Amino acid sequence: MKLLYIILITFYCSTSLYADNKNKTLLGIDANNNKIRDDIELWIDKNYKHPIEKALLTQAAKLYQKQLKLSKRMSSDKKFAIEFKMKELNSYTACELYWTYDALDAGESFVLSENSKLKGYTSDYFTKPLDDKQFNTSQRKKAANVLEDALIGRVCPLVEPDKSKCDFDAKKLIKGYK
Repeated sequence: MKLLYIILITFYCSTSLYADNKNKTLLGIDANNNKIRDDIELWIDKNYKHPIEKALLTQAAKLYQKQLKLSKRMSSDKKFAIEFKMKELNSYTACELYWTYDALDAGESFVLSENSKLKGYTSDYFTKPLDDKQFNTSQRKKAANVLEDALIGRVCPLVEPDKSKCDFDAKKLIKGYK
């Protein structure tokens, strides 16, 4: 079923002038309402094979989409922007840090920094391709910068690795994966 959905979305996005124009709007197209732009969802599925990588990038993509959606409010409410950073972005960061640094010690079968695609891993390296895809128009870049502008001069606390901050169940994802 998922394959059929991906084929349909790919066809729709590649053949529709409407889709091309709508996809350039701030939020783009999310035909299945899963809080991720369809082009981003297809890109993740095409470029990443391990379920943990896909889940991490999917969590980040949902967060980025939410950031774009709330950018207008963040531009006028700096306190809200800071709260978003502290709660939402720090949760994702804690999850990613777990899969980078603590997963091996916890006996997990997958460690982000050990993945062959990610030799010389840093957080920026992992999310940079997603950043480039997600914020691929001037309107989206401007909206993304609203959060960065709100954080200028702020000291943010360190984020500790924390698997509980992941919005996915790793055991279910890995079960059956080879």
